[in-house]
Amino acid sequence: MINLPKVVLISALTLSIVSLTACSLFERNPPEPKSSIVLFDNPGQLTGISYKSLGDISGAACQVNASDPVVTVRQAEQQIQRHAQRIGASAVLVQNCEILQGTPGCVRQTVCKGEALKFGELN
Repeated sequence: MINLPKVVLISALTLSIVSLTACSLFERNPPEPKSSIVLFDNPGQLTGISYKSLGDISGAACQVNASDPVVTVRQAEQQIQRHAQRIGASAVLVQNCEILQGTPGCVRQTVCKGEALKFGELN
């Protein structure tokens, strides 16, 4: 058995624990903050809710290079939520989402289109 001074052993052990703990405190991809903008996909879901239309709205996500992560419908939905929030909407009635190949500047693009809505107001 190797006889190392207790100080060296304690220091090495402490450094190992701190290193392992520090790694677990950081996430590579922190979770996306939850949006307050509600997404609806069916006009029937709005029955009984008073709202005003703020107009058409869209959100898109672009995969620039083939080696980039593949874009998802969820990313386009998050973009449409951000846009809706900027214009003061409460919700979006998503009319369609589609995945497009070979659009200018994108290997693959996901686009969602819908209608921005403000709750509590009448059409």
